[in-house]
Amino acid sequence: MRLLLFIIFTLFVGLATAQEVQMNEVRPGKIGISIYYKDTLLSIGSNKLKIVIDEQSNEIVIRLEPSTLKTGIDSLDRKLQAGFLPEAVYVGTIGLDKIWETGERARSFEVEGDLNINEVKQPITMFGSIQESQQGMGINGLLYLHFDPELSAFGLNETLPDFADFGCVEILQPISIANSRH
Repeated sequence: MRLLLFIIFTLFVGLATAQEVQMNEVRPGKIGISIYYKDTLLSIGSNKLKIVIDEQSNEIVIRLEPSTLKTGIDSLDRKLQAGFLPEAVYVGTIGLDKIWETGERARSFEVEGDLNINEVKQPITMFGSIQESQQGMGINGLLYLHFDPELSAFGLNETLPDFADFGCVEILQPISIANSRH
């Protein structure tokens, strides 16, 4: 009987958690990083960015596994795929009253939070917008974020020699906005 109750409880909690994630986790996003490496401008990217937005608190959590990044330089790509950098995590709060309210034009905002890279946490302000989109396939909005991190603030100038001090990071996230949200 205890085993049966334990199994039922575990399934109930698992289903509740799965429903919560389904409502709040948007599709994998794309990240692009523009930065100079040995006098050459690199476009580094990944299409496996993980973003979770809490609709109640406006909290946004962004996770990037560096092994998913592609630089176009074989030696750098091998280092990234080998896991020589830990996961980068950003936790912040979106500066909008109603995140999912959409309209004809883009709504701009700031996101205040902390970025944790290489076991170093630094405050970062991201700038962004949300706009309606007619992309189809259940995607009816686009979230765009950007910021310019300084590598030395995270100790990455030692880990990534020959890179410029600053990079430009852009995030594009397709979102599904249910009719009941706006």
